[in-house]
Amino acid sequence: AKGNTNDEIAQNLMISDKTVKNHVTAILRKLEVKDRTNAVLKELKGDGWLFKALKKDAIEMMRLFV
Repeated sequence: AKGNTNDEIAQNLMISDKTVKNHVTAILRKLEVKDRTNAVLKELKGDGWLFKALKKDAIEMMRLFV
């Protein structure tokens, strides 16, 4: 999969890059990790609760991470 920048994610979702950054920060905080790679790895190792719990746009952002 392809990793996307905040700007690319924002354009894809038609939201601001600041909104993307806020969602990314919230996701990382909830997963207690420091970066996107570890967020995806942790989520893949777990039961996928985060994907189910977050809003649709945040879920789409996670899919665009990788």
